[in-house]
Amino acid sequence: MKNTFKIFFSDIKSLSRHFFAVLVVIAIMIIPALYAWVNIYANSDPYGNTGNISVAVASDDLGYEGQNMGESVLEGLKDNKSINWVFTGSTDKAIKGVESGKYYAAIVIGENFSRNMYDLKSALTDNESTVTYYKNAKTNAIAVKITDTAAETVQNNVKVQYLKVLFQTVFTKGQELGEDIDEEQAVNAVIAQLTDLSKSLRHYSDSVGRFVSDSSSISYVLSGIGSSTANASAALSGSQATLNSAQAAVSNAQTSIDQLANGLDGKLAELEADLDAVTDALNKLASSEVINGSIELHNQMVDNAKNAAAKLQTHLESLRAILPENSALSGTAYVANTLDALIERTKQMQNQLDLLYNDASFVEDAANITGACADTVSLMRSMITNQLKTGIDMMLTNLSSTLNMMSPLISSLGITLDDIAPVVESAGDTLSYVSSAMTRLQSLMTRVADACDQLLVKINEGTADERLQTLITVLNGNAEKYAEFLSSPVSVTEETIYPVASYGDAMTPFYSALAIWVGGVILTAILKVEAEPKGLRNVTEGQKYWGKFILFFVLGQIQTAVIVLGDIYLLGCQCQEPVMFWVASAITSFAFTAVIYSLALAFGDIGKAIVIVIVVMQVAGSSGSYPIEILPDIFSKIYLFFPFPYAINAMREAICGMYQWDYWIYLGELMIFAVGGILIGLVLRKPFIKLNRFVEHEVEKSGVL
Repeated sequence: MKNTFKIFFSDIKSLSRHFFAVLVVIAIMIIPALYAWVNIYANSDPYGNTGNISVAVASDDLGYEGQNMGESVLEGLKDNKSINWVFTGSTDKAIKGVESGKYYAAIVIGENFSRNMYDLKSALTDNESTVTYYKNAKTNAIAVKITDTAAETVQNNVKVQYLKVLFQTVFTKGQELGEDIDEEQAVNAVIAQLTDLSKSLRHYSDSVGRFVSDSSSISYVLSGIGSSTANASAALSGSQATLNSAQAAVSNAQTSIDQLANGLDGKLAELEADLDAVTDALNKLASSEVINGSIELHNQMVDNAKNAAAKLQTHLESLRAILPENSALSGTAYVANTLDALIERTKQMQNQLDLLYNDASFVEDAANITGACADTVSLMRSMITNQLKTGIDMMLTNLSSTLNMMSPLISSLGITLDDIAPVVESAGDTLSYVSSAMTRLQSLMTRVADACDQLLVKINEGTADERLQTLITVLNGNAEKYAEFLSSPVSVTEETIYPVASYGDAMTPFYSALAIWVGGVILTAILKVEAEPKGLRNVTEGQKYWGKFILFFVLGQIQTAVIVLGDIYLLGCQCQEPVMFWVASAITSFAFTAVIYSLALAFGDIGKAIVIVIVVMQVAGSSGSYPIEILPDIFSKIYLFFPFPYAINAMREAICGMYQWDYWIYLGELMIFAVGGILIGLVLRKPFIKLNRFVEHEVEKSGVL
């Protein structure tokens, strides 16, 4: 332990003896803080200065019945200071200004803007956009997002303006009607008009309701079409595979048919041989030698003929079994029927042969049957060769041609289905948007109709004078106030949990943690990481590690204190718990120093490079500026294995407000990295000591590094 502190104090004495070394150390203490302060100040309130972003606006509105709503929109924008609205007076100037980069964006109001405001039919049939938004995406990524928001603001203002025009027109007509009532006292006529108005509104509301209902059905159908399209695409893929299998099956069938034809031809050859054997046996029976010979010789010849006939029948039945039943192929039925007839004749011949025992008079009949069988077999062979096989070959050829034609058709249909899918999806989105707008319109109509009904009830309950006064009071109301309320009937109250004064305050944890890491990197770059104990004996590697680490730790804590004090008192950053902020920063410095110093000590220049890689990865994916959920998936998978997120979250707790035990949990997780860093320096370093020294020696020999 003594050696550890001796190494530390030896380094302190060495630094204090050299003036320029002290200046360098002082600079090292301030530079990381400057890095944090500059970035925090630069981001103090960027969205509060959007009034400097120039957006051109111009109107080509021709007006309608003496009203020019385009000019009204431009007048309204003059009071909006969130964007630097530039009124060019010309559409061409606005567009060219965007192209040249003079303006970040431009908003141009079309010619029919006012007409579409007052004439619903014109609005529904006009295919041209009433407001066009131009933006120069090349100028600046953030500026484009800001101008997009500005365009949405204009769009919302136009929507509100449209509803104000609609309801102001209604109530202005009501004022005129109220004046007529005051003069003519036509109460009953007004009641009738209010009744008709209520009925009409409810009728229109029902119509809109049916449209919404139908649109839901259409949306369901479109969803089904989209699903069916996907299923059809999958089915087409299966059809293509089935088609390939069918083509292979046709090829196999052709081979099988050839084999079957050869088999049939062989069977027919066997039949002819059997018939020859039967004929030969019958000829021998009919010979004079057998007829005039003994009964034994005669009966032996009959047995030979019967055996030949039985063999013939067996071959016929075997051949018949090869042919399929109920086949639609041309010639198959004829061959089958012929075989059945041959089998029957063979049986008749066998019966005739049975009668030949001891009697030769039936030999001629058996011979006639055998001759007929031979003729039939010859005819059947011709039928199989010339008609049956030829018909099958033609059928398979046509089938193969048909399958080849189907393949490009299926591919073309698949491409068509792929084109249909986005169209169906777009139609569904459009229908959903229209349905939502119609639902809001139906709600407004119903509310106005209810108001008319309530007014009628109130009028009918009063006396004649009270009825008249009620009508005058209602109809002579402030049309602008009525229109303003109905155009935007809902107000939103915003409540912020853990409020943050500015964007810079919100970014303070990120830039402070980053500055602490940068400070550690600078320390390893300027100071020697390996201790050189002079005059000490029996110094262990562990003592050398801790002796040098204490120096890095102390300097890191000084850097951190400068950063924290500057954040709070120099920049005036928001901080709910200043002490907790300092504690979180101090533990962050300890963890970062342990990791950075140990990597540099264990792996030398390679370790320093690893430190740079780690900080690059953490700047991009530590969730310090953007939520981790919107970053690429790779960052959401690895950011938990870096110390930045835990350091930033602990500082946020101190700056914005504490929640239960989150602060201490984050610090506990941060200490895991400190322990890991120390283990690298004490344990993992040992096998690489000689290798690192060899690498450093070789690098120094280059004379450049």
